[in-house]
Amino acid sequence: MTIPVASLVPGRVRGGIETDPAGPVAGRILLVPQERLVEVRQRPAGLLIVEPAPFSHPVIRWCSQEIPVGMLTAGQADQLRQGESVVLDTACGRLERVAPDQTVAPWSAPPAPVTGRPVTMRDGVRVELRASIGDVRGARRACQAGASAIGLVRTEYLQPPDAAQPSAGFYADEFARLLAAADSLPVHFRLLDLAPDKWPAWLPHSPGATDRGSRFGSRW
Repeated sequence: MTIPVASLVPGRVRGGIETDPAGPVAGRILLVPQERLVEVRQRPAGLLIVEPAPFSHPVIRWCSQEIPVGMLTAGQADQLRQGESVVLDTACGRLERVAPDQTVAPWSAPPAPVTGRPVTMRDGVRVELRASIGDVRGARRACQAGASAIGLVRTEYLQPPDAAQPSAGFYADEFARLLAAADSLPVHFRLLDLAPDKWPAWLPHSPGATDRGSRFGSRW
């Protein structure tokens, strides 16, 4: 049986369906509603998100994890069972049930455009790729993918390993590392942007808080 999948990140991978985001998802294809993405502690081989908001903060973060990511409706998700073996092919937009020992042809990404240069579409329209990133790895991937600029660095995701409150020195070091990784690309930094689904561990949570960017900086 083949189920159509809306692709967020192209790729191809085989694995068993895992429906518990807090379970052993490594090497498996995680099937999960968006609101439970916060429970995931391991990186799965592939990710199927049930009826997500594609440009929401949790989904954007998972699209940077270098795994195939697709979207399903709730009705499509109901057709899948825990543990069954499938091939997730987000390059072609489909999910297929297969035998556990069936081999899968490897998938190769198409050649990336030359970094810093626009891509010309078949109809002659020139398109520039601009990246939204949250760390140094994202800056490197933007260069590898042929981005012409890093349109947004989400600085709220830059946090010390010990979850302590970031200092000015920490941000200076992280910004320098990002700029070095971005090479010659233009880089735009956004000030700390707070939201309930990406609240930093070092900041006491205030339900309904809406402080953002420079407003936050002026108070702290």
